Amino acid sequence: MGTPAGSREGTPSQPPSAQPLGWSSGIFDFQLDSPGCWWTCMCPCLISGRIGNFLDDGNTSCTTNACYYCLFWCCVTGRHRRKLRKTFNLPEEPMNDYATAFFCHCCALCQESRELTNQGLDMGFNAVSSCGSPTCLYLHSPGEVEMHKH
Repeated sequence: MGTPAGSREGTPSQPPSAQPLGWSSGIFDFQLDSPGCWWTCMCPCLISGRIGNFLDDGNTSCTTNACYYCLFWCCVTGRHRRKLRKTFNLPEEPMNDYATAFFCHCCALCQESRELTNQGLDMGFNAVSSCGSPTCLYLHSPGEVEMHKH
């Protein structure tokens, strides 16, 4: 079995910097990612599950993360956003993480998903198993992705 996407192996390394580097897209740039925007609006638990799976190094399945989202959406989204910012040295904007998750929920999930895609992770919006359940993707090395059902 390969290395989970969240491990530092196979993901772009971040240059050391005391200043936040900046998000690769704005919070309202959802038009830049039509499939991601569609999935976030129609099934935000799927997007949250995939983001959570990456952020905890694959230790919690997409399904479990999606269930956490369904129960505690604002807390889960704020926590994921904070962890994503710390992982990639991003600024806390447009508000603090939990306020952004509460007031700009779908836009925040879209931005987080785009950020992971722009950092080299395939969010796999078109990757669906034969039974119709979503799959999670793991990055082994640049360009090599392994799919796992959860």
